[in-house]
Amino acid sequence: MLPRLIRYEYTRPGKTVAVYDQWLIRDAPDLRVLFMPNYEGDDMRFGGELAIERGGSMIWCLFPGKWYDIGSFFLSTGTHTGWYTNFCTPVQIRGDRWFSTDLFLDHWIATSGMRIWLDEDEYSDAIRDNLISPEEKYQLEKGREEVTRQLAIEWPPQDVQRLSLAEATRLLGDAANF
Repeated sequence: MLPRLIRYEYTRPGKTVAVYDQWLIRDAPDLRVLFMPNYEGDDMRFGGELAIERGGSMIWCLFPGKWYDIGSFFLSTGTHTGWYTNFCTPVQIRGDRWFSTDLFLDHWIATSGMRIWLDEDEYSDAIRDNLISPEEKYQLEKGREEVTRQLAIEWPPQDVQRLSLAEATRLLGDAANF
């Protein structure tokens, strides 16, 4: 039954595990969608532009078996700022506890049109320091090639682009007091 609260444990090798409570608002074989209606972390900027702020919202699209997920970010005013492609291990699901490991590399597409690869230096350091296994590096590079090809055509996929903050809020309904 949807929506339901998911405890998402996100490991970043060499750092602590971050735990996020998010609402599962779509659970299809090819796409799972998590919604964080009230982001409580620090402001994030990419290329000098504000991407997310405290009180903003995130919609996360997870593709079973893929080595990336895509976040759609919104300011506290509801203004959509862009899409964050996060390279990570495919999510492991144990009931309402989900697990994934960050692989350091990310890509940002701002609604302003700016596109930027993020954390390439951290990715290189993680490889050098053996924080990423050869298999993880191989899978990440395959995912990066896929995303790079699609960036020339259309990225993110239409299913991701169509998920608005209004739609996520509607799907969540009265399940959460936010």
